[in-house]
Amino acid sequence: MIQTSQKAAAITFDVDTDAGQISRILRVLRNKKAKATFFVTGVWAQKYPNQLRQIAEEGQELSCHGNVHRDMTLMTVQQQKEDLLTCIHTIREESGVTPVWLRPPYRKCDDQLIRVAHSLDLRVADCSVVTDDWRNVAPQVIRRQAVSRLRPGGILLLNCSALNTASALPLILQDLQQKGNHGGTC
Repeated sequence: MIQTSQKAAAITFDVDTDAGQISRILRVLRNKKAKATFFVTGVWAQKYPNQLRQIAEEGQELSCHGNVHRDMTLMTVQQQKEDLLTCIHTIREESGVTPVWLRPPYRKCDDQLIRVAHSLDLRVADCSVVTDDWRNVAPQVIRRQAVSRLRPGGILLLNCSALNTASALPLILQDLQQKGNHGGTC
């Protein structure tokens, strides 16, 4: 949950496979004057530097999703540190942005990973609402799942590579705005 006295919820995206829907998602956010947090892997940032820079240039928040998309709780402290440092460095080198948030792949986190993240000045973010967008369900299903579950201070997780996420996003933002709830970043 994000700490807020406003009717705000964070809209977040996990970005780890392809650049698929990035341009469409950014266009929707721009048109709706909404902000979001994009959790990207270092491998993705290195493979798609133009899209990474576009996210930053549009005023959206860039954050860390690990260097590679694998369960970080299975790594040693040193492996976690190296993975996160590589991700942070890649995002900073390619975009000029230093990430402040980490959402671990698969949302798997333990005390050790939290300590390592904090030692690197990263705060750990989870989410309060997950939709089935990754299963490529219809936009209306994604919309219903997101809007019915999201509360002020909540964090919505969406996937940039899912086929219908970009189509569902304007519907989600419209519904949230009608409820007086505006999307934001972590």
